[in-house]
Amino acid sequence: MEEQKGNVWTRVLKWFIYAVFVLSIIGAVPQYITWITSYILNVPSDHVYRAVEQNQLWDKNIDCYGKLPYSIIKTDTNLVLKIWVCTSGDILVAEEKPDGQVFYRWISFTTRRITNYIIPDMNKAFAEERYLYSDMLVAQSDIEVLCQRRRPDGSILRRSRLADGRCVDEIINPYTGRVVDRRQVSCDSSCL
Repeated sequence: MEEQKGNVWTRVLKWFIYAVFVLSIIGAVPQYITWITSYILNVPSDHVYRAVEQNQLWDKNIDCYGKLPYSIIKTDTNLVLKIWVCTSGDILVAEEKPDGQVFYRWISFTTRRITNYIIPDMNKAFAEERYLYSDMLVAQSDIEVLCQRRRPDGSILRRSRLADGRCVDEIINPYTGRVVDRRQVSCDSSCL
């Protein structure tokens, strides 16, 4: 009888260990999904949410181009920022680094609303800061974005007519915002 009780407790303990093991594996599934997504998108695992959000904002604002006004700001570190505001309220910022790398980043209207809720006078502070640093504001440029679309491989094609009349295509990774290719094209060719 005593031996049967020992076997019962051993079996209960084994099943308990198995259950804990299975639950720990199931509990880690979201982390595994994040790691896999990180690998697929080629972004650090702590940037997966932001990368997916950036891709969604490209989809939402794919028709936001044309003769939209934008500002160009050059910082003390020679970083050039081009800022477009879409009719959706979302903002597209192009960062041109001194080494020639270009990155596009979206700031969603929702994020700005949350920020304004946390810091109510943010718009006033931004306006004052812009006034104080108005020497950083270079100009509004006459670059025109002719078309913008998602390519079959998922990347974004953005064709622009530069101030000198030349046209360039930029191929953008929608998850990282990095311009992976930039080439001069005919301004008459279609955006395919």
